[in-house]
Parts: sequence; C-alpha cells; structure tokens
Amino acid sequence: MQKTFFEDLSSDYQELLLTYGNKQVYKKGHLLFHEGEIATKVYLIISGEINLLNRTDNNYPLCFKVKGKNDLVGVLTIFSNGKYLSDAKVTVDTLLVEFHRDTFEYLLINNNELAVSFMKWLTKYSDLSLNQYRDAIVCIKKSAIYSSLIQLCQTGGLKKTNGIHLKKRNTIKALINYVGLLESEIMQALEQFEKMNVITINNRFIIVHDIKYFREQLNCDACSCTSCIK
Repeated sequence: MQKTFFEDLSSDYQELLLTYGNKQVYKKGHLLFHEGEIATKVYLIISGEINLLNRTDNNYPLCFKVKGKNDLVGVLTIFSNGKYLSDAKVTVDTLLVEFHRDTFEYLLINNNELAVSFMKWLTKYSDLSLNQYRDAIVCIKKSAIYSSLIQLCQTGGLKKTNGIHLKKRNTIKALINYVGLLESEIMQALEQFEKMNVITINNRFIIVHDIKYFREQLNCDACSCTSCIK
C-alpha cells in the first residue's frame, strides 16, 4: 500500500508539522465541512475515519473516498483560496489535527521536505482519482463494485488464512454509498460472486477468497496508474 503524505515524512518533520496544529476529537456523524463551503482548514487524521461525499441531482450522498489514519483531508484547495469540493462526514469517533489553511501553506513554502512530500502525495492522489473514475463511470456499475471491494479489502479488511474478512453490514453500506445501487442489487451481485467461490457470505462477514478475480475483471495489470491501492 502506498504511503500517505504524513508517513512519507521523516520523524523530525512529522513532529514539526504536528506542532503547528491543534488536536480535536469529533464524534461519529459529525459533518466536518460542506461541499461549496469556503476552505479555511486542513485536517490530518490521527485515528478514525472520514468519508468524502458528493451529492447527486436528487441530493443523494455518494461516497467516493474513505480517509483513514495519517490521511489528509481538505487539502485540494491549498494555494487556491477556493471552496471544499465535497462533504466530509466522520463515520467513527475520530481524532484529528487541525491546521489553518494559511499555516499549512506557510509550512509548505518554507520547508522543502514538506513541499516535495506534498507534491508526491498530490500526484498519487490525482492518479488514483482518475482510476476510480474509470472504474465507476467508464466501466459501469458492476466494475465499480469490483473496485470498491478491492479498496475495502486493502483499507479495512482483516487477513486470515481463509481470505480477507470484511464486516458484512459495514461493507454493504459502503458499497451502497460508493456505487449508488440499491441494497437488493448489491446483494444480487455478491451472491453471484459467492456462487463463483470468489467470496463467502455469512451472518457477520463477507470473506473475500480471491481478490485476484476482481483485479482481473478491471484489467488492473494494464492500468497506467502506478499509485493505486489495488
């Protein structure tokens, strides 16, 4: 898995960065910011999880990105005086370090290692976003399910001898948010995978036995994206 911006920094620069921010705990369900809101802060996740969401024409929220430990949130408007590009919703109790945007910009301008790490991270982020767009839009809904299951395995799966365990209820909810299908449609697709022995579904878990199958369906080996979590 690719390193985050924070993980790519030396320990000295990690400490420097943290001294300029303020720690804050947010409870599950809190909306950190709204799409279109003037961007005034940048966030670093110490622990927890934040979903980035955009809304459809009928105001239905679709999750296009899940942010976890050591991820940055709200940074795409750096140096632009712009607005947030999505909603950011806290999905579990989360500890953040908050930075005023002008402070974060100051740190990047005056510290070469921070600036280089940020540019590297931004390039990887852009590549991954384009690849997810290909999976979700160009490759239609079923391929978006493949892509989302791979992402869930990589970011939240528990590896055991019989496969990668994903919590059933959380996984189905995440797939509904990512892909925009009804729960019945998601379950129909998962049941097809189960018949093919790619996954097993029980009361608590979805166990992915063959993640390679999903990668093959997306033709991941031929993808030009070099920084994808797949």
